[in-house]
Amino acid sequence: MKITCPECKGEGEISGIGCPGFVPIVLPCRLCGGTKEEKGEGQVLQSLYERYIGARSLRDKRVSCGVSLREMAKQIGVRPSRVSDIERGYVNVTLAEEAAYRYLGEAYVGRSEEMNPL
Repeated sequence: MKITCPECKGEGEISGIGCPGFVPIVLPCRLCGGTKEEKGEGQVLQSLYERYIGARSLRDKRVSCGVSLREMAKQIGVRPSRVSDIERGYVNVTLAEEAAYRYLGEAYVGRSEEMNPL
């Protein structure tokens, strides 16, 4: 069963800002199968949709703890682009990476509360 792509909202492409000059650009949606030559189909399998939702929750957890993408990459021993790909649902998370996210989430609980007191 296919579902509307959560990244491009079914459009098959996403908007962004290009360099040099901060010009608006349109890119194929990588999540629903776009390539440099053509846009994505705008739909994804249910399993990919669920991976995307889980990935976004990892990002939300990292951000709520006040951990930068680069800091997270350094802590789990990968390149920042790998963390970005994980948090966008483009790649499967290894067990070691998942454990590192879980550990850092626990380690930064106090830091998160200090930054966002209720």
